[in-house]
Amino acid sequence: MATIADLRTQLSESQDRNRSLEAELEAIRADQKRADGIKKQGDMYMLEGHRYCAACWELHKRLAPVVKVSKFVSGGHSLFLQCSRCKQEFDALRNP
Repeated sequence: MATIADLRTQLSESQDRNRSLEAELEAIRADQKRADGIKKQGDMYMLEGHRYCAACWELHKRLAPVVKVSKFVSGGHSLFLQCSRCKQEFDALRNP
């Protein structure tokens, strides 16, 4: 049988989880509201001159910025684009 202390702990954990889910839902709603006019271009979405990850938008309805990243590869550095949320990589030449 659960003690009062155990029940209080469970209640506190449930309240924390609920606050976290409410914050995530609010962020999703804000992204969807902001995304009016978003257009698919190449492998990404564009909105007001900014690149956004297609996977994050299509799967989760989240506006996740795509940023330029430089990575060392044999023979030098390579420039590519990467989602700041899911880390998916995009070809910089295919998505100017």
